[in-house]
Amino acid sequence: MLKSSFIIPKNYKQHFSLKKTERAIQELKENFEKNLSKTLNLAKVSAPSFVFRKGSIL
Repeated sequence: MLKSSFIIPKNYKQHFSLKKTERAIQELKENFEKNLSKTLNLAKVSAPSFVFRKGSIL
């Protein structure tokens, strides 16, 4: 098991629920990715999950 590497102050009060915090982080990530891609003129590409060769899956 990994040991936590951060310390939560004794008087810390959580402002958002876990779900709201996760959603906010996700939105931050999506916006960062979108803006970085736009700034650097990048296009998102994906590769196939399976490759077929002569009737078999590689």
